[in-house]
Amino acid sequence: MSVDVFRRNQADQWVLTPYTNSAEIHLASVNFQSPIATLYEDVALMGNSD
Repeated sequence: MSVDVFRRNQADQWVLTPYTNSAEIHLASVNFQSPIATLYEDVALMGNSD
């Protein structure tokens, strides 16, 4: 599982930051921080028997 975050840099370009299941995501604009695994806690992913 993963999350792709796009952030705008100082040159007004959008830059991709990929996060994997072992990472923690931080969205400063909304003051949100969470482990990736928590985002998917109650989601049944296709191909995953867990």
